[in-house]
Amino acid sequence: MNKKTKAAKISVFAALFLSVLKIIFGFVTGSGALIADALHNVSDLFARFSGWLGLKIAEREPTEKFPYGYYKTENIAALFVSLLIVYASVELLINGYFRIFAPPAKLFFPLAGLAVSLVSLIVSFLVARYQKKTGKKINSQNIIANSRESLLDALSSFIVFIAILANMFDVYYVEGVIIVVISLFIFRFSVINIRNSVFSLMDASPSKDIEGKVKKVLSGLPEIQEFEGLKLRKSGPFIFGECTIRLKKSIDAEKAHKIADEIEERIKEGAREIESFALNIEPCKPKRQRIVLPVKSRVA
Repeated sequence: MNKKTKAAKISVFAALFLSVLKIIFGFVTGSGALIADALHNVSDLFARFSGWLGLKIAEREPTEKFPYGYYKTENIAALFVSLLIVYASVELLINGYFRIFAPPAKLFFPLAGLAVSLVSLIVSFLVARYQKKTGKKINSQNIIANSRESLLDALSSFIVFIAILANMFDVYYVEGVIIVVISLFIFRFSVINIRNSVFSLMDASPSKDIEGKVKKVLSGLPEIQEFEGLKLRKSGPFIFGECTIRLKKSIDAEKAHKIADEIEERIKEGAREIESFALNIEPCKPKRQRIVLPVKSRVA
C-alpha cells in the first residue's frame, strides 16, 4: 500500500508541475498546442489524483454506516472529473479545427515554448520509467497502466515541440492539426475513464483474465471437490472476490478453515490484482446411490 501511495503521489505532483508550467508558458507564448497539452496533463492530473485519493481513503477503517469501506470514492470522483474533461476536449477540438483554416500569428518567445516541451518530455519519460519499475516490483497492473499514460504524455510533448518548431518556420497550420490530435487523445482517455467508473460503480466483472487466474488456482487444489458462484468486482483501486467451494467429505472443520486461508493466499499470489477474496465453504454433495429394497417376499 505504501509503495502504491508513493507512486501515485509522485505521479500527481509531476502532472501538477507540468500542467502549471504549460498553462503559464502557453499563454505567454500564445501557443494553443502548449495549452492543449496542458489540458492533457490536467486530465491525467485528475485521474491520478482520484487514484491517489482512493488509496488514501481506502486506508480508513470501515464504519457501521459504510461497512464495505470507502473504496468507491475514487470511481465517483473519476466519473465527474472525466465528464468535465470530455466537455473541455470538445471545446479544444473546435478551437483546433478553426486554427487549421485561420492560423494564428507567429508565437512570442518560441524558444521558451520549445524548452517547456522538452522539460515535459523528459519529466514524463522519467515518471513513466519509475511507474513501470514500481508496478512490476509490487505487481500492480494499475501503476503499470499509468506508466503507459506517462509515455503518452511524453509523446504528446514531443508533438507539441514539433508544432512550435514548425511555427518558427512559418508553417502555422501544423499547430491547429496538433491541437485536434491532442484533443482526440484527451476525449478518448476521458471516455474510457467514464466507462471504467460506471462499470466499477455497477460492480461489473473487471477482467476475464483475472477470472481465469482464479479458476486455475481453484481447479488445481485437490481438496476442493467443486466450486461455484465465482464473483469479482472492482471498488476504487482494488478488486474483491467471492466464491462458494465444496470440500471433500473427509475434511473436518478445523482443517477446512486452514484450507480456506491457504486458498485465499494462493489466489492472491496467482492474481495479485485481488485485494480480498471471501470463501463460503459448503459440505460436499453426496454421490447418487442406488438402493435396492425388496417389495415382495418369496415363499419357498
